[in-house]
This record gives sequence, C-alpha cells and structure tokens, in this order.
Amino acid sequence: MNQALRRALTALVHGRRGGRRTGDRGSGTTEYVLVLVITIGIATAVGAILTPMITESAQSIDLGVNP
Repeated sequence: MNQALRRALTALVHGRRGGRRTGDRGSGTTEYVLVLVITIGIATAVGAILTPMITESAQSIDLGVNP
C-alpha cells in the first residue's frame, strides 16, 4: 500500500496518469516560441512609443552651439 501511494503521489506531482505522455511532445518549444514572440511584440510597441518622445526631448536640449 505504501508503494502504491508513493507512485500515485509521484504521478500527481509530475502530472501523469499512468503511461507516457505523448500528446505534449514539443509543447515546451511551442510555449517558448509564443512567449518570445509576445515579448518581442511588446518591446517593439514600447520602442515605437518611446522613440519619438526621446528624440524630441534630445532635440530640445540647448547645447549653446550655433549651427
């Protein structure tokens, strides 16, 4: 009984129910790619919003040089 309980708890912790999991093959890579694409999209959007603001602020600095 103790060994059966240990197997059941191990399977619960590892998220398995008897046998091998074949349906999840490659899901880690897919999730990694999705997170990467979303992160790149957010970074691009933030960059597109901040670039004009930073450029305008930088151009408004008076350096005391007459062109």
